[in-house]
Amino acid sequence: MRDKRRYVLARIEPPWEEIDAKELYLAIHEAFTSLFGDTRASEAMVAVVDCRDGHAIARCTRGCEVLLQIAMLTVHTVDGRRVALRTRATSGTMLALKRRIIEYHYPGTLQARTVEIDGDFCDAHQYQGQKVDVIAKGFKKQELLFLTENELGDVNHAATGIPDGI
Repeated sequence: MRDKRRYVLARIEPPWEEIDAKELYLAIHEAFTSLFGDTRASEAMVAVVDCRDGHAIARCTRGCEVLLQIAMLTVHTVDGRRVALRTRATSGTMLALKRRIIEYHYPGTLQARTVEIDGDFCDAHQYQGQKVDVIAKGFKKQELLFLTENELGDVNHAATGIPDGI
């Protein structure tokens, strides 16, 4: 008799990162094994069955879905890129989760452009009425910037191309 399986839907943050399903599986499996051990990982039979459009669907045996969710939440890098997995739903079928992707659909980046803030050039990813992620490109690493309302007011919106009111 076949084992009953459960599927876990997770949103990938940041949404513009294109993650390979195999690399995501390796990261989740490593996290699961380090948290719960090899024996429990072999019982869970974790697999990534779908990974696209800022979402991932992972499969495990019934009874291990909570452990899989915990392992997914501890993943912070996939293939050297910083990401976070935010679990959204658990179901017994993939079809039910694919329907939920429409409900949770992350709007994606409307515009991506380079802006200048305090003499440094940064990448700005603007979303539909939600937020603007500004990433400073350093010599050795990237740095996520968090700007306050006052700092946003100081930046010349006309020069950066970011509309007022963000």
